[in-house]
Amino acid sequence: AVLARGHEVLAVGHERAPLLPVAAAAQKKVIAVQCDLTEGSALDRLIFDYYPEAIINAAALSSQGAVDAKPELAEKLNVALPRRLAQIAFHLSSRLLHLSTDFVFDGTAGPYRSTDMPMPRTLYGQLKLLAEKEVLRHGGDHVVVLRITVVNGNSPSGTRGVHEKLFHTWAASKVATLFSDELRQPVSAINVGDVLAELVERPNLHGLFHWAGPDTLSRYDMGRAFLRHFGLPE
Repeated sequence: AVLARGHEVLAVGHERAPLLPVAAAAQKKVIAVQCDLTEGSALDRLIFDYYPEAIINAAALSSQGAVDAKPELAEKLNVALPRRLAQIAFHLSSRLLHLSTDFVFDGTAGPYRSTDMPMPRTLYGQLKLLAEKEVLRHGGDHVVVLRITVVNGNSPSGTRGVHEKLFHTWAASKVATLFSDELRQPVSAINVGDVLAELVERPNLHGLFHWAGPDTLSRYDMGRAFLRHFGLPE
């Protein structure tokens, strides 16, 4: 989305350099690098070497299971990293767009507005809420915190998308457990990319925002929709 608007992109991966689409690589406007984002000096060197006009932070341990298994790493990636990015963005007068989650709420009284009181029930939600506060505290008018919900789309690894996880489960002849009492408003990865690209160019917008799809669906509804989309029997 940002490439289509004429921007140059530095794509950063934690354990390895990100996989780039062939079209993006051909344009030579994307540089893919690897950086241990939990190592403060390496992060500082990377940003000060490239001096970006805008930073999009999508790095996190993004599942409750991963956070519970590695709480120390989760604190570094989910809280310390966004705090440092906000401090650097403020110093450079760069835009910082930080992705957060609807898990900062307890899920009992949705749909939620950005003015509603957060009340996370999980360690993942608690860390993400703490990160929001740190980013808004240190970044001033240079930052946007964008809370998103379930994101659908194809991932480079083929394992992270909601439908991709389901297909791996079904390919292994396993039964997928899909809840019917958890209602979300899923959004496509392409749509999230579009709104982030728009926010990069809208410095008059800063603070906390929610972004979600128009349809309210349960996980069970999503699973049935995927099967219908790909012409598979329920």
